[in-house]
Amino acid sequence: MFSYQALGKMTQIGKHIKKELYGMSGSSKVYTYYEGCSDGGREGMSQVQRWGEEYDGVIAGAPAFRFAQQQVLHLYPATVEHTLDYYPPPCEPKKIVNATMEACDSLDGRKDGVISRTDLCKLKFDLKSLIGKKYYCAAETSASLGFGFSKRQAPDSQMRNTPEQSGTISAKGVAIGSELSDGEPTYDNKTDKWTLNIPSTGGIYVAKFIELLDLGNLDNLNNVTYDTLVDWMDTGMIRYYDGFQTTHPDLTTFRKAGGKLLHYHGEPDPSIPAGSSVHYWKSVRSIMYPKLSDEEAQKAFSEWYQFYLVSGAAHCGVNSLQPGPYPRNNMNIMIDWVENGKQPSRLNATVSPGGYKGETPMLCQWSQRPLWTSNKAFKCVEDKKSIESDQTSIRFPTQMTSPDENHGLPASPNARPQRSRAGCRTCREKKVKCDEIRPICRRCTRLNLVCDYTRLPRKKYTKRIVVVASPCTSLPVNPTTSTNGDTASTPSTNVSSGHGHYVEEVDRISLGGSVSDTRASNLEVQPPNTNIGQSHDLDLSPDCADILFPSDYSAIHFFRFVLPGMVGTRISPHSGPGLVWKLAQKSPMVLHMVCAISGQQWSEKAKFPDAEVDFRKLRSIQHYRDGLQMLAAVTQSPEEITNLPPVLATLWLMLLYELKFGDGCGSGFDAHLRGATSILLGKLQTRLSSTIDAENFCPVSCRILVWLSHADGGAVLNGFGGAFNSLLGGTSYAMTETEGQARLERIRNLQQRSALANYDLWGRSYPQTELLEDLQCGSLSCLDAECGQLKFMVGALASAEYRDDTSHESWRRSVADAIQSVRGRYRELVSVSNRLELPDDGPHRRFVMELQTVISCFHAIVVCFLRIIHGNGPMVSEQRETMKEIMSLAFKVHRDQGDSGLARILGLGKI
Repeated sequence: MFSYQALGKMTQIGKHIKKELYGMSGSSKVYTYYEGCSDGGREGMSQVQRWGEEYDGVIAGAPAFRFAQQQVLHLYPATVEHTLDYYPPPCEPKKIVNATMEACDSLDGRKDGVISRTDLCKLKFDLKSLIGKKYYCAAETSASLGFGFSKRQAPDSQMRNTPEQSGTISAKGVAIGSELSDGEPTYDNKTDKWTLNIPSTGGIYVAKFIELLDLGNLDNLNNVTYDTLVDWMDTGMIRYYDGFQTTHPDLTTFRKAGGKLLHYHGEPDPSIPAGSSVHYWKSVRSIMYPKLSDEEAQKAFSEWYQFYLVSGAAHCGVNSLQPGPYPRNNMNIMIDWVENGKQPSRLNATVSPGGYKGETPMLCQWSQRPLWTSNKAFKCVEDKKSIESDQTSIRFPTQMTSPDENHGLPASPNARPQRSRAGCRTCREKKVKCDEIRPICRRCTRLNLVCDYTRLPRKKYTKRIVVVASPCTSLPVNPTTSTNGDTASTPSTNVSSGHGHYVEEVDRISLGGSVSDTRASNLEVQPPNTNIGQSHDLDLSPDCADILFPSDYSAIHFFRFVLPGMVGTRISPHSGPGLVWKLAQKSPMVLHMVCAISGQQWSEKAKFPDAEVDFRKLRSIQHYRDGLQMLAAVTQSPEEITNLPPVLATLWLMLLYELKFGDGCGSGFDAHLRGATSILLGKLQTRLSSTIDAENFCPVSCRILVWLSHADGGAVLNGFGGAFNSLLGGTSYAMTETEGQARLERIRNLQQRSALANYDLWGRSYPQTELLEDLQCGSLSCLDAECGQLKFMVGALASAEYRDDTSHESWRRSVADAIQSVRGRYRELVSVSNRLELPDDGPHRRFVMELQTVISCFHAIVVCFLRIIHGNGPMVSEQRETMKEIMSLAFKVHRDQGDSGLARILGLGKI
């Protein structure tokens, strides 16, 4: 895909540069030409198909159309030999090719060592006639051998199209008389026998691109059948259709722009079958001129698209077996056609080897074929019988709807049934087989991938329901702004609470996005279309089950099985979202927020009809409001809270909601941080303490407190927040060296106490492998927690210096000492992070992913601090080295994990 985009962009840029370089006016014409063969021919065709308006002339030789079929086709001869358990010595296929040339050379009217009419050769020469014929191989101990049926069958099969069924084929085979180099075996000196040789041209493609294995070639062809080859072709076609197939037949843009196309292909090409080019020409004709007669279509075609079969030519060059002509003056012909209007009727070619060396026959434009009338002259004729001998169409995979290449051709009645669609989307998007084990399939478990079983709606529903007004739908028309432009209040405005400060703050929260008028009683929505949640035991308490709509189940599934991979490195039911879900099973307050945030995200991720998107967003806001009401009721008297984890989890989910769907200014985020602070402060006052100490909280609460600390630290870096992290200090923002170390020690103690949070929640059902992973990641988790405090310290320093317009030297030294303390404590982790490569799977994969994320965060904090110290001056060496570490880690993460991994190291939605 990159190549065809790069070529198109390069052409556009090149035109502009040429005009600037040569001082040409904007209206001056810049002629653009392209010439290439093989892969270059395919790229030329990609430009015609996708950037047709940019080119005046394109010359495409032996284009590698249908890359999937073509590459797998290289394995077809070896598969034939392996299936028949017969490996002919190299001389045998050569003898058969020579016998074919001898039989078919004169069918074009002249005996010159070139098969110019492979069409007639197929009709008039039968390879079975070679059975019993004697031949000699110098490498054999026997002086004379005979072609038996099985011996003849191997090369015969190799020259046919790949498996035929009901008039359709999977790929065009090489032409009769072509060299059979893909079928050459290898000689085993130990056994003194010819054995299987797997051509790397096909083996590498299948290993790396189809089976997704890091191998240089296939090891063997055990259990590989003809159906296996077809499956590989289908997989490659579906997976790489956009980039490699290059078979779009509608060339209207190119034609209307005045482009000219010369397309040629060696008829006995042993690498890319010429039949592939013939088939494409036919496809373009059926699309561009469906209603014209053959004669009219040929005339219209000749004005802009001319296709030539080159008799005897090999792949992009002359043929050592057949001394035929080859076109060598294509660009001059094209320039004359484009710039001077001299339309060629035939293509100039030159014979370089053989007895007719120097001869310059003018090749016939397809669909005409050459017929020699003497040794010096030939004419181009239409041979309908030969053309009709090949009316097979290339079978299209049943998993795809043919875009247009087989347009108008009847579907095969024996088309294979579609593959199962019950697998997870993670496997299906990779085009690999899924074992369909729920909730997480074995492949996703082995590779530590997000196992996404959510289902996207395939079409709109015709049945409609009406959502009538209810106590849950008394929201303002637009929760973001009122009609006069002022910020509207959220659902929390109707809550009366004795905990005045927090309620006053949350009154100012504004929810992102607009929804329909929720007071209207005639809102039509599509009915919920999934029962994913009901297919699994959610183990909800009765109070929790009562608050759910059917549409909430898909949002819950998204939260449990998709969200973990988006916000963290642990992809299992025991991830951060998994811990919150465990609390939500018994707490309606937490469940409301689970449905609020996952409902919003799922409505954006899935392609629902507009009405259902509005309904799901409305439900999310209702869940947000109801959760906020419950939270306000619970926190009226913080000292009376007996079960703190659900309260903290609800607060965390509200922060996450505001981060993703808030007003963009952080007002709601800041309000919830202040609310968390006031709730905790009220709780601490009952213990006559003003700071957060790990001994006062259970492991689950400690885990969520660390999350909140991280969130508050990030807020401080952005100019707000800070109240929560102030509880970890002894005084105020301004900190001494002693206070900075105390903060780090307190957060480290919280993290260490939270190490067994999952075991406390799940008990003995918590997997031992994950418990060991928790222990392995212990030091790394402490570093992560301390990074949250470093973010707070650096952000507080920046805010203070900006506010006071002066440098706080003692404060700077305290922060620098804290950073050095953390670096020294975790020196091994920091130094090894850029030296580790991500394993494909296994117990260490999560550790490496987590290490890259945490160390990236640490380096980013250092960069922020150095920016405060050095201002806008030139970068010092420490800044350069730190930036180099960040960029190196980011490159590795993006290479191994893609955009999702890069988003994770940026800290988007960290849990």
